[in-house]
Amino acid sequence: MRTTLTILVLSLLSLALGAVRAAPAFGCSCIEMQVQDAIDATTPAAFVGIAVAVEDLGDGGRLPNGDWLAPMQWTFEVETVLAGDLPDVLVVGSGRDGGDCGYDFSAAGRIGVVANGQPGNLTTDICGGVWSADALLAAHGPGTSPFAASPPEDQPGGEGIPMWPIVFGGVALTIAASAVLWRRFEQI
Repeated sequence: MRTTLTILVLSLLSLALGAVRAAPAFGCSCIEMQVQDAIDATTPAAFVGIAVAVEDLGDGGRLPNGDWLAPMQWTFEVETVLAGDLPDVLVVGSGRDGGDCGYDFSAAGRIGVVANGQPGNLTTDICGGVWSADALLAAHGPGTSPFAASPPEDQPGGEGIPMWPIVFGGVALTIAASAVLWRRFEQI
C-alpha cells in the first residue's frame, strides 16, 4: 500500500513539474550587415536625426488596416534625408529592447536610422537599421533636407460657433430668471 501511494505521489509530482515549463526565451538574431549595404533602391526611409519623444504602446497596436505597430513609437527630428521623401518630424516604430531586435533611442543623440515599412508605419531595428550618424552619412551622404511638415489644415467653418447666439441666449436666460425671481420676491 505504501509503495502504491509513493508511486502515485511521484507520478502526480512528475506531471505537475512537466506542466510547469520555463517560458521560451526569444532573442534577436541578425545577419551582420555592412553600413554600405544598409540603403538600396527599395529602402523607404533613411535619415539622420534625433529622437525627441517616445510613445509606449505596451505590446504594440493595430492600425485600421490591420498592420501591426511596434511597441515603441519614436518621434524624430530629421536632420538629413538619405532615402525617401521625409518630413522634418517623423515617427518610427521599434521593439522594446535588444531581445526583440528593438533599439532604445532615448540616449542615442544624433543617430542614423534606416526604416522599413510604409509611410505611417515605418519600423527599424538593430539588424541594419541603426547606425552612427557619421558612418551612415559617410556611406550614403550627403543627403537632402527634409520637407517642413505642414500644420493641420483648418476645417471648413473653422472659425467655430459665432459668439452672438451664445451671448444673446445668456442675456435672455438671465433676464427670464431675474423676472421669475422678482415675481416670487413680490409675492413674499
